[in-house]
Amino acid sequence: MILRLLSTAIIKVSGWRTVGEFPSIDKCVVIVAPHTSFWDFIWGRLFYWKMGFKATMLIKSKYFFWPLGPVLRASGGIPVFYSTSGQFVKSVVERFKMQKKMYLTITPEGTRKPVKRWKTGFYYIAQASDVPVLMAWVDYKNKIMGIKGLFPMTGNIDDDLHAIQSYYKAEWARHPELFYEIPDAEKTPFPEL
Repeated sequence: MILRLLSTAIIKVSGWRTVGEFPSIDKCVVIVAPHTSFWDFIWGRLFYWKMGFKATMLIKSKYFFWPLGPVLRASGGIPVFYSTSGQFVKSVVERFKMQKKMYLTITPEGTRKPVKRWKTGFYYIAQASDVPVLMAWVDYKNKIMGIKGLFPMTGNIDDDLHAIQSYYKAEWARHPELFYEIPDAEKTPFPEL
């Protein structure tokens, strides 16, 4: 309760606002973009606390050093070791099976540098765990953090990934030059959520 009140106050005093709500489901993969700054983690943490939800986040293993590692783990962080990607997806799917409630948050860009094609791990984790994908965003330009809604996955990963990427805008990023935005002419019409 204290974290919820404190995070609500910090968000308000900082001039930010939140929009949307988490759906009334127990498990999902939450994707958040654009991801161009470590501040995305801070604002995301505050957002989850304000909304009253516990987050589980995938974070590069290199950040799990002392004293940051224990703090990240206590905050719901799961280290990602890239050398074992296939095994890693299986371990996350197993974690979904063991948990009654789990909101796994992933930044599908996989890095804070511009990438044309996002990583697909979030999609495979959602499929294998039989959970939906929830879309969220952080907009530094307008100081908004929000929930877009559940994305209707079709099973065609290329089309779905392109449609998801088409939704996010570089102008929302803390560092717009570090986010690759699909050009308008190449965007896939986004489904109504």
